[in-house]
Amino acid sequence: MKGITPVIAIILLLMVTIVVIGFATGFFQSMINVAGSQLEEQTQQTTQQIAKVVTIDSAATVGSNTEVTVRASGSKDVPSSEISVFLDDAIQSCTFSPDPVVVGTTSTCTISGQTCSSGTEVKVTSPGGEDTFEC
Repeated sequence: MKGITPVIAIILLLMVTIVVIGFATGFFQSMINVAGSQLEEQTQQTTQQIAKVVTIDSAATVGSNTEVTVRASGSKDVPSSEISVFLDDAIQSCTFSPDPVVVGTTSTCTISGQTCSSGTEVKVTSPGGEDTFEC
């Protein structure tokens, strides 16, 4: 009987080791799956943002207002809520028509009470970047 006890101890240690390795493998696999799905989601969001690009076609004074015409030059339509317009680095409130800016088409933003005098820098930002234009 004395020789059986060490054998049983070794078998029990091996079983415990195998169980611990199994739990560790399952834990790390679930962590990798969660990290992978989060990475995929972030990549899709970034790709969608990069696809929303606008460029300035023209900027001019019309009466006492400034009209800025932008074109959606990316691969996704750009809602006006995601576009910011600046005159000499000062953000301006304006209404785009039509809204959203459909890919390949233009939309005009009218800035009331502001004129685009010679040398004024117009900047338009969107999720996919920015564009500048000088009046």
